[in-house]
Amino acid sequence: GSGMADSPSFPPGQQFPFQRLHRWNCTSVLMGCTLGAWLSILWERLGDVAWRMYGHRVIVLTLSACFNSLLSLVESAVYGRQVAAQPIKDDPVMILGHPRTGTTLVFNLLGIDTASYVFPTTYLTTFPFTALTLRPVKGLVSSALPATRPMDNMELGLDMPQEDELGTTQAALLAGGQGSRRMLLKSPMHTARVRLFGNMFPRASFIYIHRHPYEVFQSAANMAEKTYSLTYLDDPTNAQIQEFILSQFELLLNEYLAARDAVKDRLLEIRYEDFSKDPFEGVRGIYAHFGWPMPMRSELQAYCSTLRAYQKNEFCQLSVGLKGLVYARWRKAFDVFGYSP
Repeated sequence: GSGMADSPSFPPGQQFPFQRLHRWNCTSVLMGCTLGAWLSILWERLGDVAWRMYGHRVIVLTLSACFNSLLSLVESAVYGRQVAAQPIKDDPVMILGHPRTGTTLVFNLLGIDTASYVFPTTYLTTFPFTALTLRPVKGLVSSALPATRPMDNMELGLDMPQEDELGTTQAALLAGGQGSRRMLLKSPMHTARVRLFGNMFPRASFIYIHRHPYEVFQSAANMAEKTYSLTYLDDPTNAQIQEFILSQFELLLNEYLAARDAVKDRLLEIRYEDFSKDPFEGVRGIYAHFGWPMPMRSELQAYCSTLRAYQKNEFCQLSVGLKGLVYARWRKAFDVFGYSP
């Protein structure tokens, strides 16, 4: 199911015209799921599946889940005790922000500092139950991976930082080999869990990035077309997709603002517009704020030099009606972070 509002509606001038893409593509964040978890999801939302449009995805995911379950038994038998014995430290660095605000940019840049951090990778989050067992064929998986992400052309690689939200057993896998390094974690959904993580990890550091709400909406709509559609099992209406984008932003912002004072001594808020102009100085500012040593200056400078050739997405201007809708729904973000409508 979509997890979206059942029957929202917007006036024609306030509705984004989403396209339907990737109908026959079976790539999904659920490809690493085991059979028990997959059947639980399927049973709960069985009535929402658009069988004529996406029944083939259900078949592929079911076969994939069977394979994962069998291989996970091997992984558990061989590596289970070793993984369970790994301690998890209480001082992670958490990167927060709504989807499409620049969290991945910050994550990739801090991830260059492998002397200080250990982080989930695309490989580990894609195969959360079988990553250790599948290491001998990791190269084959890498060759099948696109070079860039579909929604923004940012580099995508198996060993690059990835959202821990995508791998349900990631905390245990991540802890292996951690040593003195801190966990570096990023998931936009963690923005609503600041109070929870603040209590779980009393020495955690939090970095929150924000961006102009109009640009966030434009980029979120683009991601809905190019990425959400890769995982659909039902056929949401344009109004349902738009309401999901709007209400998700409201939920994450409200939860974050309600909790940020509780971690204010461990929190840094940054503005995407400033950070993206000079990423090297942006990272240097983060390290200076928290008083961290910065051992990867040369590597960071080299990576930042490659970003000069990166072409950001260009979007059509929002209609007057859509601007009015976004401002009405997200006005709190305009006010709190000082953006002009």
